[in-house]
Amino acid sequence: MCVSLLHGINESKNSQHKRELLDLFLPLFQRMIKQPENINSRYKHSERVMIRFFPREKTKPNDVKRLMNQFYTKREIYYEEQKLGQRRLF
Repeated sequence: MCVSLLHGINESKNSQHKRELLDLFLPLFQRMIKQPENINSRYKHSERVMIRFFPREKTKPNDVKRLMNQFYTKREIYYEEQKLGQRRLF
């Protein structure tokens, strides 16, 4: 479900079911990704649940860039763009 949220949904037999689930969970995922430390959230996710994404670039174990390219917490939600009818430029 998270992969579909981040990368969008392609048309398939199960795409309608995925859309229904993502529409239910989208507000929760939006808050957890965009406001991970909001202690006033009605979902009470602060300090309980953390979403982190893999590094953007692949690096070798002895590469110095690896120290700067750790997990990150902010990421665009492509399903949100797809739902609004907007498209990425890049």
